[in-house]
Amino acid sequence: MGKSEFRDKDRGWKRIKRETKALTRKAVKVGIQSDGGDVLNRAFFNEFGTSTIPARPFISTAFDENRDDLHEMKRRLWNGVIQGKINAARAAALLGEHHQNQVREKITSIDTPPNAESTIRMKGSSNPLIDTGQMRSAVRYEVE
Repeated sequence: MGKSEFRDKDRGWKRIKRETKALTRKAVKVGIQSDGGDVLNRAFFNEFGTSTIPARPFISTAFDENRDDLHEMKRRLWNGVIQGKINAARAAALLGEHHQNQVREKITSIDTPPNAESTIRMKGSSNPLIDTGQMRSAVRYEVE
């Protein structure tokens, strides 16, 4: 009986398995990345409102309004990982950065309910969620 030879040609299957497994283990969080002080409090009070501050939800509405876009981006990134165009870590970072920008844009675009006239005079601006820009710049993403 003759000697047979076997060759295992991977063609990228091991990489696909490794990267997709890595991707399923990642979580992307977008929100206020702060020391827990004043910026976090202002974000919380504006997101949910208080007895004197009307709710101006920017995190939840940014997610709700962009749900389809985020789903489509996730699908494209997943395909990119499978095709070897991008690795899992970069895909997760791109998704996080994309939604971080959506939340920041939501902060900029909110104009209702408007600030009280006294607040506008004090701030010198009518944008309800932007005074110094500190809260907007505190919106960041984190990949776990």
